[in-house]
Amino acid sequence: NTIVEGHGRVLACKQLGIDKVPCIRLDHLTDEQRREYAIVHNKSSELALYDFDNLADELADLDLTDFDFDFGFNDNISDKYTDKTPGALKEKFIMPPFSVLDARQGDWQKRKKAWLKIIDSGKGRDDNLLGDGLNVLAKATKRNITGTSIFDPVLCEILINWFSPKGAKIIDPFAGGSVRGIVSQFLQRDYYGNDLSKEQIESNVEQFEQLENSTDFFGEKLKMPKWSVGDSKNIDKIITENDFDMLLTCPPYADLEVYSDDPADISNMEYEDFLSVYEEIFEKSISKLKENAFICVVVGEVRDKNGYYRNFIGDTIKAVEKTGAKYYNEIILITMGGTLA
Repeated sequence: NTIVEGHGRVLACKQLGIDKVPCIRLDHLTDEQRREYAIVHNKSSELALYDFDNLADELADLDLTDFDFDFGFNDNISDKYTDKTPGALKEKFIMPPFSVLDARQGDWQKRKKAWLKIIDSGKGRDDNLLGDGLNVLAKATKRNITGTSIFDPVLCEILINWFSPKGAKIIDPFAGGSVRGIVSQFLQRDYYGNDLSKEQIESNVEQFEQLENSTDFFGEKLKMPKWSVGDSKNIDKIITENDFDMLLTCPPYADLEVYSDDPADISNMEYEDFLSVYEEIFEKSISKLKENAFICVVVGEVRDKNGYYRNFIGDTIKAVEKTGAKYYNEIILITMGGTLA
């Protein structure tokens, strides 16, 4: 006496005053088969959207192979990038591999808190890096929303697991805080990150020194990320290594956060000048990648001083495509309501 499929029709019937409808009983299905059927049928129409929180929970212990149903990923390919552990997608991928990531989920937040107990990536940066827009918002709302953005360690963990093999070399031309470096090393990836700020890199090294006696996720001694200081316009000379397996970075969002008054700091440049240097840095960084390596760039949209979108996401895609790389996929990150400003 539970509806497996047809909830929308039941609501429509109720609104029309229809109190009796024919139905088909699924007595021949086991409980697990009924759950699998409900998931597949829910997406039989492109008009139907999943509740990703509920879907992630459902997928944890279901096998949909009997339905010949494609969620958009290839399990055989995924085996090359993860340990061959039987069981749920969550066990393999941390979060199911969809093009929408919801950081509001309880599992995500628990995992983030666990990471932030060992990583304090706000160190080494000024207390207030926010641009004019958020400073105005802080005054208008009389709230203390000043501070610095910190890269989400769970997002970092997911991207590294999805898009690089164990033992990979990762290059990051906009290293910033310590998150991407430390998470990479816990996952046994060799991280090479460059940043203009000497103070930031010194702080990153200090943070790692507190962890240097730790073991990584595979039980081996945790290795130190390879951080360097300098203008990433010269990254081809600063980082002499080549044949990287992945580029993972979170660049300055134009002038949304201004990191310093250094003339080489692209966050305080006019937008056109910013883009010119931005493209040059990507060109030199991407030239160090192996063929068929993934480039993961985490960006958000920004506005100009008149409040109009600059199309920074589109400009980032163009900057990367100019190097000859191809636009493979986008992933939308949904964050907590308090961070939407």
